[in-house]
Amino acid sequence: MAVPSTSSSSFPVTSMTSIKLDGSNYPAWSRSVQFCLCGQGKLSFITLDPPNPKDSSYDKWSQEDAQLQPLLCQSMDSKIASHMLFLNTFHTDWQRAETLYSGTNNLTRICDVYTDLFSAKRGERSVSEYYSDFVSLCEQIDIYHPPSTDLAELAKQKSEIRVVRFLDGLGRYFLPIRQQILGLGTLPDMDEVFSRVQQALSVDTQGDIIGEQPLPFSLVTVEALAVAVVAVVVEVMVGVLAMIQGEAVPMVVVEPVSVPIVIWRVILLISVMIYIQSCDLLELHIMFQGHL
Repeated sequence: MAVPSTSSSSFPVTSMTSIKLDGSNYPAWSRSVQFCLCGQGKLSFITLDPPNPKDSSYDKWSQEDAQLQPLLCQSMDSKIASHMLFLNTFHTDWQRAETLYSGTNNLTRICDVYTDLFSAKRGERSVSEYYSDFVSLCEQIDIYHPPSTDLAELAKQKSEIRVVRFLDGLGRYFLPIRQQILGLGTLPDMDEVFSRVQQALSVDTQGDIIGEQPLPFSLVTVEALAVAVVAVVVEVMVGVLAMIQGEAVPMVVVEPVSVPIVIWRVILLISVMIYIQSCDLLELHIMFQGHL
């Protein structure tokens, strides 16, 4: 049986990587640690199981493993490292970190990465920054969906990408059913996903759909409020124009001062706009149109 390679010298570095594993950056962290180990000829401590204690190389391997294990823990956030120190070997530390934080079986994380990849835009970033972030997303995809020559695996990955895009396009209203499907462990095919969404929609026509609370708005409410906002904007503009031209404007008496009514209209308008933003009425409007 192959055993991890050892050398006569101690591990020559005092830090494996400047990236600390915090639970959300496993791809970058693991890649950085592997680069360090590969450069020192110690990658076998990850890829191979520990040798048998009866093997003649065990003592030397144990010495080097004891040097590597604390360095690995130093590259982790203290809360993560605290429960790694009680594991026996570097190899078990690595496997535990991979199981807990790699996200290879975390369908929600895979879905989020694909969503970020498909919606990536340069925005205010430089082309260099955009390229770097985009490549990082691609590398994460390679971890979650590694290249394969197996036709069954390729078909599975293709199906998962389709399901991810479909679920992501449903919008926030369908987040509960999205989480239910992603929590299954294995993604169903597109037909079953659509069937589950349809079943969720038919659970309760009064709004208690897939665990959500009944919605406090109707389409009429949304459109009436939109008309009211337009009316307030027009009234504010007319009032401001009148004040500029020196014309008399209605006053609201609030002891001990009198305030032009246009000011109160402005306050009302701001309050309504904040209310609309908090309720996301545009999304509700679109959603209710789908039920008409």
